[in-house]
Amino acid sequence: MYAHFYQLSEDPFNLTPDPKFQYINESTREAMAAILHGVKSRKGFITLIGDAGTGKTTLLKRIVDEIEGETGIVFVFNPGVSFDELLEFICMELGIRTEGCGRLQLLERLNEYLLEQLTSGRNVVVMIDEAQTLDDGVLEELRLLSNLETAKEKILQILLSGQTELEEKLRRPGLRQLRQRIAVRTTLKPVRN
Repeated sequence: MYAHFYQLSEDPFNLTPDPKFQYINESTREAMAAILHGVKSRKGFITLIGDAGTGKTTLLKRIVDEIEGETGIVFVFNPGVSFDELLEFICMELGIRTEGCGRLQLLERLNEYLLEQLTSGRNVVVMIDEAQTLDDGVLEELRLLSNLETAKEKILQILLSGQTELEEKLRRPGLRQLRQRIAVRTTLKPVRN
């Protein structure tokens, strides 16, 4: 209806947000710059916090568009799984064989893959949307996964994106070590009138 009436080439009001229609305000620009810096500089853990509807998922899709090709990307939309399931999903998305592998073998294969990517000048980032739904145990396992590194740099970047409950969760005493590893923290603020 709108597209026809206003003679638009496509419908601007789809249910699925399209990054090319995203309104870029100062908060979005700062968050995007910080995340891109964190990924490209191999900072390890990165957080993106914002209220529901502030555009976190759309921003993540925009970042994917920006780094695709130079960076291996795993986008986790439904993080309500165990760590072993998450690890298997990450490996499958990166094209690592998982058949008949236990956790230790998957970790070894992932480490080998990440080192190969590093040698070829590529980076790998795991983006977890709705990360506030992750169990504390899974968050702790992700912290341990970030131990995959060389003497000089992190070989896996992990971006946790979530609502303000994620920030509250990360303040828990049991997640202190994870909180200390977060090198880049960004917040998306609501658009003001």
